[in-house]
Amino acid sequence: MGKNNELNFDFNEFDEFEDIVSDSGANQKNVDIMSHSSSGRHYKRKSHSVSSRRKRASKGKKRTIILLTSIVLVLAILVGWFFYYWRYNYNPITDDPEELGFENIIDKDIINIALFGIDTRNKNTFKGNSDSIMILSLNTELKTVKIVSVMRDTIVPIEENGKVKYAKINSAYAKSPELAIKTLNSVFDLDISEYATVNFFGMTEIIDAVGGIDATVVEDELKWKGTDHPNLNNCMDEICKNLGLDAKKYYINAPGDYHMNGVQAVAYSRVRNCKSVWGTNNDYGRTDRQRHVMEQLFNRAIKLDKSKYTKLAKALIPCTETSLSYAQILGLAFNMLLNKPTFYQARIPQDGWQMPFRWNGYGSVVYYDLDYVAKVLHSVFYEGKTVEEYVEENGVEKKDWFANR
Repeated sequence: MGKNNELNFDFNEFDEFEDIVSDSGANQKNVDIMSHSSSGRHYKRKSHSVSSRRKRASKGKKRTIILLTSIVLVLAILVGWFFYYWRYNYNPITDDPEELGFENIIDKDIINIALFGIDTRNKNTFKGNSDSIMILSLNTELKTVKIVSVMRDTIVPIEENGKVKYAKINSAYAKSPELAIKTLNSVFDLDISEYATVNFFGMTEIIDAVGGIDATVVEDELKWKGTDHPNLNNCMDEICKNLGLDAKKYYINAPGDYHMNGVQAVAYSRVRNCKSVWGTNNDYGRTDRQRHVMEQLFNRAIKLDKSKYTKLAKALIPCTETSLSYAQILGLAFNMLLNKPTFYQARIPQDGWQMPFRWNGYGSVVYYDLDYVAKVLHSVFYEGKTVEEYVEENGVEKKDWFANR
């Protein structure tokens, strides 16, 4: 996105205001409304003298200019107030593609944004390893929203200051959002130029603002497996302790379908040492839960009553840091959310893609063919296919790229 494919308002689109303003005198005696055009906004009239038409056109243009000027002034005032009142955590990053690991925007209609979740106990902090990594792909032409999560323990090359090291991909964010974006772009051949980071403890208020989410809890998520393997209610204990809440009021004690509030949903997103409703285990299961919560959150946000937008904004802004400007956020909101977009979500890697890792000293890692995944992501983001469709057509590749290092 950035400076290369930034969404801006095209004031040429407001040309129709002149027709609306000119038609404001439609009740005058010398106007005969005959029929509507396909847009329903232009009218056929009886002929008038050239001079009278010019006068009306001139007045219409003046009124249009005044109207547009008023709109701009009101927006400017609102933006200033918005910034002051909600303390927008705006963190602009470089607009140099080379520093972000790509050469050119691949498709101007497709905007890819890196989403990071920080597992910190201070909801005003955006530092540390990225506990959650997702790529949000918005097609502004086709109105599609795609979210692909990347396993945080994925072993990748990370290039910094001309030197390459091999480490888990979640460690790049601890250095800077730019390095995390550069790593994603370099590894998966993408053109991400913006990011948004959410503090997981702040997510409780965001989820409450949209009225909660629906999720299915299975028995394994409730089992006690020791202090090093917290279950769902153990995660609620930690969240409530940091928020000064009574965790017992939020406990879920039996498997089943639940409408979860913010505390419950965030705990559900964080539990990992168990099997999910989809049959996935450990961190695979956790990323599946996180994407489910994101999908629920998105679907509820676009259906939210307008009277609740302020509550959502108040909850969202303090616990989110982003490189997106106000103009970009407003542009995306108008372009995407008001057009009922379709939603698709997936995980990288899929089951069966992982390979054994041969080096000691890295702990538990996720290792797979990075070039293959780059081809899969290009198919999903730029060609409109699903991960499943690509695999069905091309199979799975497992090149052992780290073997000779």
